[in-house]
Amino acid sequence: MTPEGEQALGSRYLLHEPIGRGAMGKVWKSSVRQTGALVAIKVLNTEFSEDREVVARFVQERSVFLRLDHPNVVPVRDLIVEGSTMAVVMDLVEGPTLRQVLAEPAAVEPNVACRLGAQMAAGLTAAHAAGVVHRDLKPENVLLEPDRSVARITDFGIAHLTYGASITRATRMIGTPEYMAPELAQRGPVSAAVDIYALGVILYEMLAGARPFDGDHPMAVLRRHAEEPPQRPSGLSDELWELVAACLAKDPAIRPEAADLEERLRALASGTASPPVPRPSTADDRPTRARLPRPRPQSPTASEAKRRWPWPPWWRHALALGLVLAIGLPVALLARPWDRSNASAKRSLARPPATDRTAGTPGTSIGPTGSGDPGGSGGPSGGGSPGTGGNAPPGSEGPPSPPLGSATTRPAPPKKCGTDVGGWHVGIAARSPSAYWLATTGGNVVGFGGARPCGQSNPSGTVVGIAVGRGTQGYWLATSAGDVLTRGEVKDYGPATRLPLNKPVTGIAATPSGHGYWLVAGDGGVFTYGDAGFYGSMADEKLNGPAIDIAGTPSGRGYWLAATDGGVFAKGDAVFYGSLGDKPPDSKVTGIAATPSGRGYWLVAEDGKVFRFGDARYLGDMAGKPLNEPITGIEASPEGSGYWLLGGDGGVFRFGSAKFAGSNG
Repeated sequence: MTPEGEQALGSRYLLHEPIGRGAMGKVWKSSVRQTGALVAIKVLNTEFSEDREVVARFVQERSVFLRLDHPNVVPVRDLIVEGSTMAVVMDLVEGPTLRQVLAEPAAVEPNVACRLGAQMAAGLTAAHAAGVVHRDLKPENVLLEPDRSVARITDFGIAHLTYGASITRATRMIGTPEYMAPELAQRGPVSAAVDIYALGVILYEMLAGARPFDGDHPMAVLRRHAEEPPQRPSGLSDELWELVAACLAKDPAIRPEAADLEERLRALASGTASPPVPRPSTADDRPTRARLPRPRPQSPTASEAKRRWPWPPWWRHALALGLVLAIGLPVALLARPWDRSNASAKRSLARPPATDRTAGTPGTSIGPTGSGDPGGSGGPSGGGSPGTGGNAPPGSEGPPSPPLGSATTRPAPPKKCGTDVGGWHVGIAARSPSAYWLATTGGNVVGFGGARPCGQSNPSGTVVGIAVGRGTQGYWLATSAGDVLTRGEVKDYGPATRLPLNKPVTGIAATPSGHGYWLVAGDGGVFTYGDAGFYGSMADEKLNGPAIDIAGTPSGRGYWLAATDGGVFAKGDAVFYGSLGDKPPDSKVTGIAATPSGRGYWLVAEDGKVFRFGDARYLGDMAGKPLNEPITGIEASPEGSGYWLLGGDGGVFRFGSAKFAGSNG
C-alpha cells in the first residue's frame, strides 16, 4: 500500500512532496521503495508524453544521460515512461539554488564567483564532451551543496529531450530570455557556445549584482542581448572582465570553450581575483549586493541616423551566414483547425521564437470570449471624445463568425515571394483581402497571395513594424532606432532619427493615400512624414504601459495609439470607442487595427485574445488555443469584415473575410 499523502510512481518510487516547479514540469522530493533512498523526480508536463517524437527520444537517448556522471552535474538516475507520465529521476541535492543565494543581501565575492563558475564550467565540459548541450542554464538550475562549497548543474538534457518540432508548439521557445544567447533566440544553430553565454550571464550577475540585460518584456531583453554590449561593472580586474566579456560575445566563435573557461576561472579564484565590487554600507554593516544601473536608450542625433548599427561588422557577416544556412531547413507541419502563416511587421516589441507551424485549414472561429467588452474608458482619449461609442454592453458576446467553408480542405495558397529565413515576426501588412507581407526583426520580408516585392533588407537596428502604401507595390519597415527602410514603389520620407527619441520606436502606420506614415515611440511620441499630419501625442502624459502600436483613420486626419496595458488614445478625427485601460488584459496588448469604416477598432493581446470596440465585429481569436509563440500583431482586411493575427513564429490566423494566403509558421 502507498502511505497516506504519498503518490506512487510506477513500482519503484514514491512521490512525497513537491519542492519546485518549472516550465517543463514539477520536481518532487521522492524515495526509492526498496531502499528508502531519497531522490528528486521531475515529472514532466503531460504534453510531452503525448508527443511521439519526445517519447522516442526519451527511450533512444536514455543511456547518454545515465552515463553523464560528474561531480558538478546532478546525475540522471532513471528515465520513466509510464502510461501518460514521463519523469526524470535525479540525485536529491538538499542545498539552496544559486538563485536563492543571489537573492540574499550579502554580495558574492569575486573569488567565490570564480570558484563556483569554474565548477559550472567543469560540468559543462563533461556534458559537451558527451554531446549534450544544456540550452537553459540559469541560476535556478544550479544547485549548491548545503555548505555552498560545490555547485552542481541540474536539468541537463531535459531541454534537449523535450525539444522537438511538435513539442515546441506547446512549450514555445526553449530557454530563458535573460540567459539566452543571441543565436539561440534567433533560431540559429545550437552549439555548446549557448551554454558558455549563459554561464557568462551568471558570472556577470554574481559579480555585479544584476544581469547585463534586463527589460520589461522578453523581446526587449532578447534585442538587448543581440544589439547592446554589456557594461563593465566597477571594481573588476582587467583579466576577469575580459573573460566575462568573452563569454558574452555576440559571435559564438569568439566565446571560450568550457575547459579553457574552467582553467582560467580556477586560476582567478586561487589568487588573482578582483577585489569585491563596491557596494553601499547598511545600518548593520552587512555587505549588500551592488546594483548596476540599467542602461537607457540614448537619443540618436541627426548625424547618427543613417550609420547607427549596434552590431560590429563581423556580427553582420555571421548573421548573414546563419541566415543562409537556415534556408531550406525542413519544418515539420501539424494540421490545425485554424489558419496560420508568417507575418509582416506592423507592430510589437514582443517576445522571442520557436519552430514548427502549420498553415492549417481555413479558419474556424473560436467561440466568443466576452467580445464587445469595452473594458472601461482607459484614460485620456486624446482628440476623440471619451467613449460612449458603439460598443456592445460589457460582457456581451460578439456575433458568431460567418461560415468559412470546409474545415478540412482548402486550396493550396499561392506561391510566396521571398524565402523564410527564420527569426521573430513582428508585423503583418495587407495589400488586399488575400495578399499580405510578413516581416521579421531582422528585416526579412516574405509576400503571400501576390504581395510583391519582398526580400531581405539591412536595417541598422531591430525592425518593429511594416506598413503598406495602399495602391502601390511596396512597403516601409520601421526600426526601433527610428530608421525607415523602403522597398518597391513607396517613397522615403525620412526617418524618425532626425528628431530626438526618448524611447525606441514601436510601430508604424501608413496614411490612406500611401504617401506618408506615422511612427510611434514607446513614450507615446508621434513622428510624421510625407502627407501624414500631426494631431497630438502622449509623450508628455504618464502612460501605464508603453505605447506599442498606431492605426490611422480612413480620412488620414487622425490616429489611435495603443499601449501594452490596453489603453487607447484617440487623436485628430479619431473617435474614442473604449479601451482596456481600467481592466488590463491577462497578457500585454501587442497591436491595434482599425475597421475599414474608421468607426471602430480591434486590440489583440499576446495570448491571442481579441477585443473589439465601436463597429468592429468579434470574428474569433486564439485565446486558450495552443500557440507556438505569442501573438505579435493584428491586421484588418482592407475590405469587408475580417482580420489576421500574427504569431512571433510567423504563423498567421485568419478570421472573417480575411483570406489565408500562406505563412512562415
